[in-house]
Amino acid sequence: MKRAVIIAKGEVQRVGYRDAVEKIARSQKITGFVANLKPYDVKIIAEGDDAHIDQFIERIKIKAKIGIF
Repeated sequence: MKRAVIIAKGEVQRVGYRDAVEKIARSQKITGFVANLKPYDVKIIAEGDDAHIDQFIERIKIKAKIGIF
């Protein structure tokens, strides 16, 4: 089991990014949550097996990882 803590920076609020991340997470059997941060960023906590977390990160187009535990 792996946990990823991700901060998506930029204009990712009010464009449907959070909903898209949740949909991808469900399809990859990932648990966790997505929350808006002020002013424009989104925090993602994702848990799942190693392969699913790696695929999830690729699919949500994250360029740099903040923390994988």
